[in-house]
Parts: sequence; C-alpha cells; structure tokens
Amino acid sequence: MPLISKIGRKSWSSRFAFLVMYGLLIVGGVSMVVPFLVMLSNSFKSKVDGEEFELREMFPRYWTDLRMLELKYLEQQTNYDLDMFKEVARANPAKMQEVCFPYTGQDIARVAKRTVAALDGDYHKDGALDYRRIAVELVGELQRAGIYSDRLTLVVDVKEALAAGGIHDPLTADELAGITGALVAGIDARKDICRLPRAAAKTEVDDYYAFVETLPFNYTILVNRGSQIAAQPAAFGTHPVLTEYRKTVLARYGSLRKIEKSYNTPLLNIEQLLPPLESWQKREYQPIYTARLTEFLQFKQEQPVAWKAPVPVESVWNRYLRQKQGTKAVDVNAKLGTVYTDVNAAPFPLRKPDGPEAFVNAWADCALHDIPIWFIRIDPSARPLWIGFLRDRYLNDMANYRRAHADYYRTARKTCSFARFEEIPLPEKANLEDGIALAEWNDFITMRAPAEAISIDSTEQRYRDFLQEKYGSLAAVNRSYGTEYRDWPAIYLPTVKVMIAEVESHRGAIRWEFITRNYRTVANFLLLHGRSFFNTAVYILLALFFTLTINPVTAYALSRFKLKATNKVLLFLLATMAFPAEIAMIPNFLILKNLHMLNTYWALVLPGMASGFSIFLLKGMFDGLPQDLYEAAVLDGAGEMTIFRRVTMPLVKPFLAYLALGTFIAAYSAFAFAFLLCPDPKMWTVMVFLQQMSWASQPVKFAAFVLASIPTLIVFVTCQRIIMQGIVLPTEK
Repeated sequence: MPLISKIGRKSWSSRFAFLVMYGLLIVGGVSMVVPFLVMLSNSFKSKVDGEEFELREMFPRYWTDLRMLELKYLEQQTNYDLDMFKEVARANPAKMQEVCFPYTGQDIARVAKRTVAALDGDYHKDGALDYRRIAVELVGELQRAGIYSDRLTLVVDVKEALAAGGIHDPLTADELAGITGALVAGIDARKDICRLPRAAAKTEVDDYYAFVETLPFNYTILVNRGSQIAAQPAAFGTHPVLTEYRKTVLARYGSLRKIEKSYNTPLLNIEQLLPPLESWQKREYQPIYTARLTEFLQFKQEQPVAWKAPVPVESVWNRYLRQKQGTKAVDVNAKLGTVYTDVNAAPFPLRKPDGPEAFVNAWADCALHDIPIWFIRIDPSARPLWIGFLRDRYLNDMANYRRAHADYYRTARKTCSFARFEEIPLPEKANLEDGIALAEWNDFITMRAPAEAISIDSTEQRYRDFLQEKYGSLAAVNRSYGTEYRDWPAIYLPTVKVMIAEVESHRGAIRWEFITRNYRTVANFLLLHGRSFFNTAVYILLALFFTLTINPVTAYALSRFKLKATNKVLLFLLATMAFPAEIAMIPNFLILKNLHMLNTYWALVLPGMASGFSIFLLKGMFDGLPQDLYEAAVLDGAGEMTIFRRVTMPLVKPFLAYLALGTFIAAYSAFAFAFLLCPDPKMWTVMVFLQQMSWASQPVKFAAFVLASIPTLIVFVTCQRIIMQGIVLPTEK
C-alpha cells in the first residue's frame, strides 16, 4: 500500500513535497556523479593539462583541440622537463601551459570581427569608450582562437594598449584588427611570450631525421622515455622507450637475478628496472661507464630515429644570458654592449668573438664553465699548457698518473704506454669512457685553457654543415623548406617544428596513445607485481563463502531453536558493533602471529568470518518467515538442513545478495587490514598495490581509481534488481 494515496497526490502540498524530494535526490545524484566525471576526465590527462581541475573541461581538451594535443606531445618529447623544452624551443616560458601557437593576419581579423559582434555596441561608460569592457572581450576571443593561452592574465595589458592605440567611436572590425595585430606583437615582446613555430615541411622532416642518424650518441638524447626524475620515469605513464628498454634488458639476461648481478642493483620487480638518466646538455653531468650505461647506449643507438632528439648546444648561451645577464634584451644589451632584439634568439659564436670586453668575457665564462665539455675542442697550440697542467696535477710524477688511470686501463684491457708527460697527447675531444680523463679535461678547460684556443663543436653547426653539403646554398634550402633564412647562422635545429609536424601527420595514433597510456600503466603495474589479481580473487571468494554459510547457519540456529541464552548471545553479538574494526586490528594481528598464520589467506579471512551485525539482521529475517512453511516441511519429512537449504535460504535471497555485496566491497577495498596481516608483497591484494603508487602523478592515480571502481560497478549493475529487493524487503518487514 503506497504511503500517499492517488487522491492525496493531487493536492498542491503533496506535489510540492514530491518536488522537494526529487530535487534533493537529483542534487544528491549530481554531487555523486560530477566528482566521478571530473576524476574520469583527468584520468586521461598528463602534466600539462592535468595540474589544474576545471569543471568546464569535463572532456579533455586534446580530444578535440589539435593545439593542446601538440602541446602534450611537445611535453612528452622533452621528457616532461621544462628546462629541456626551453633549450629545444629556444624560449623561456614559466610553464608549459603558457606556451602559445603561431597565428596569421586572418586569425587576427576573425578575432576582431567576433569581438565587435560580441560587444554589439555596448562598450561605453559615462559617455566614453570603456576600454576595460573592450579588453575583456578581446582577450577572451584571443584565447578562444588559441592566439594566447587561457592561463595568461592579459586584460590590464590589453586595456592599456587599446587606450594608447587611439581607437575611435564607433568601433569597427577593420580598425580593431589593425590595432590588435600591433597589440599582440607588443605583448609578445613585453611579456616574453613563447610562441611556437609552424610545422616543418615534409622535406625538412626527412632531412632532420637523416641528420639525427649521423650524430654520435652524446649528441642525442632519447625522448618519449617519461619523466627525467630518477625514480619516477613512469609518473606520467609508462612510455614506449621505457617499455622497450625493459624488454631488451630482460631478453639479454633472461631473469631479474642476473640483471641484479650485472648491474649491482637490487630489483624486486621489472618496474624497478630503469634506464640511466642522460643529460648531455648539462655541464655538471658526469657519465659513469658501467655495464648498465654501456648497454643503455647500445640500446639507444638501435632505437628508431623518431625516439631521438639532437642536443641543443648553442641554447646554453641563451640560458646563460637569462640567468646571469637578464631576461630582457634591453638589459642584456646595456650590460654587454650587444644589439640583441630577443635574448632567447641570441646567436652564440663558436669561437672567441670580437666586440665589447663585457661581451667577450661573458662568452668566455659561458664556454669555460657552462658548455658541456664533450662539445668543446682545444686548438693544438694549447698543448704546452696541457702538459703543464698534468705535471702540476700529478706532482710531476708519471707513477701518480698511471695509478690514477689504472682502473680504466684494466677495464679496457689496455696498457699505459706513456713514459713521460710530454708523450701524452692533447685529446681531440673528451674521453667519455675514462672518468679520470674526463675530470682532467674538465679541470683543464675550466682552469688553464685560454679562451682563444677554444672552439665549440655544436649540434647546430653540424646541422648547418649537413644542409650546406646537401643543398649547396641558402637559397636552395629556403626553396625546399619554404623558409626565409637570411644567413646560415640563422638556421637552428627544427626539433619543435618536426614534433608539431609529427602530430599533424599522426594525430589519431598520438591521441589514442595519450588516452590509453595512464590505464595501461596501471594495468601493467598490477599485472607485473606479485599475484595481486589472484590474491584479491581468492580473498573475495573465501570471504563470500564464509559470509554466506557461517552467518546464515548461526542466525538460523538462533531463530529456529528457542534457546534460553538466545538474548544473551544476541547481546554479545551486538556488543561487537560498539567498537570500530581498527581497535581489533592489533589483537587480531597478535593472535594470527602466534598461530603462524601471517602472510596466508587465512589471515585475511578468519577475522571477518562471522559478523554480529549480519547474524542479528538474518535472525530478524528468519523470525519473520511464516511458521507454516516449517511445519509443512517437517510433515513432508524434511530434515533441518533440507529446510534450511530449500525453504529458508531462497526466501531471504535478496538480503543475501545485499550481504554478499557488502562483503565483496569490504574484501575488495581492504587496504590497511590486508597490508598489516600480509606484509609479504607476494600476498598483497590489488588495493595494497594501488596504495603503493606514490610515484604516480595525479592523472595516473585517477586512472587507478577508475579501474579499481570497475569491478564494484559491474557487481552492482549485475545484481541491481536483487540488491534493491534486499533493501526494500527488510523495510517492509
């Protein structure tokens, strides 16, 4: 019988009550669904688009926005290292979210037209032009058009530029377009906006990859390998390079134990096998030639050329200027006497330049202390200084020199043939395999080498030489690439242009890679760690079995047989509900430890095998069943177990389903309890492993939460009808 009759539902008070009730249900539903949708949306993101949560971005922007996809790809290809991106792009953005894309005059015209249409004549205040109102609308259109990132705050700058530009009333699209073009150029220069170039032409892409193939290993760096943080390469998902590296090393050695022995590194699982970090663009980087690094460099040389990026050497000069001279061209020019228009595009002389003393000293400081030593060459005229440096370093005793280099010669199976310091040649370049020789070369360059003897063998110059050899003239290069280079030094590595071209050519595959990466990372993490899925399945099945046998049998006995102590037993059972489960955790641990049951399935199942709450509710359900059914079953000759199995249990099936769902959720989501009783990683469940993902970024953790919720969702949807009956039936009873 309904609580409100059909006639009563027609009254306005009843209708209002229904409206309030359904409104509250809708609000409650939205409050549950929206957080899940936000988590689901962010589970597909990475660093550049996952650091800030916005409800308006219910779907990841890169699904439909090509520019955001390009930005994500650039971040990935620079290994999530902002400093590396700055040097590759020759720019200085505060963060990747502020990077802007190229635009055309047509883009500016469209922005102006839309701004005027949006204002619709409403741009006056107190009888004068409301520059702020116009600026707000114009900035919004510039950001919607992708000319500026929506992470930038530009309203004040645009307002001042509009006021200084002298726009007239009435405002027209043509007039605003003319002002906006100059306005954007001015803001770019004043705010040091990082604006990316256009995609490279196919010929330029092919030549770029052909050039990269010619470079030695220390002139390139592997990209798409994940985060450059040593212990967290998979923080933003497991990237192809990382996966391929693990496969290659495991195939070479056959087992983790052999890898441990060769690399002298403890490995609990394959996820702890990480490639060495390479930072050939940094002066402070000191490679140590162990078996691990040697095999990694061999692996690197065998990888596709698209997985390698040339090391930008001349960008070190731009970084030096920003850090020590200033980020604005005006400030740098005042200090050094230069005529730069953009610090980030300042050319770097490969030999000691002529010019103002401050400029020459700055160049020498950068070359001697900031340029990585493997890119530095020393003129043979400096050999006497080299011999004198070695004499001072080893106290004029060749025995000291031989002892210092003994480990290298022994490892390389060579013999030191030098009898006198004068026989030691001036190296043509740094000996990367000998750590002592590398330290000698670094100290000689820093302390003794004259700036006049130094030259830089930069990757950029090698690229210019490559193009000059292939095309012969700058005009031929411009014709082939569609560029407008004025001279050879203006040519820099087109790494960013090539990356953008790759996105435009393979956007579908790249987008799918980003969509699935976080989920594949979590799945691989769980599959490759112990037996998490098997342990969880066994734990859940055992918990369900004991919950659906011991609790119903106990409740049936208390209901069917009128014992004198029934009330006392029920009181005892209810008393167990007065204390949180955490209070019993330590006593349970001590008991199971004394029984030698830790790290077993019994440790997980025994403490929750019987539930006072479930027994109490089941007894109430059994008490409400008609006694005529039991009497009829007895007359038919049925025993107690038959009555229990074929009469009682089917009648409470909805409640058993509800009980099973609660048991499933409790067992599946158990973390602290399962971790305490089973500290052995081989016995960890899925939830325990997910709690160990401290290395993961927020988007990867969101992907883990979404995956973890799928089994519960499937169980609930599959058993929804029975579960709802289990909720309604006790209420009606």
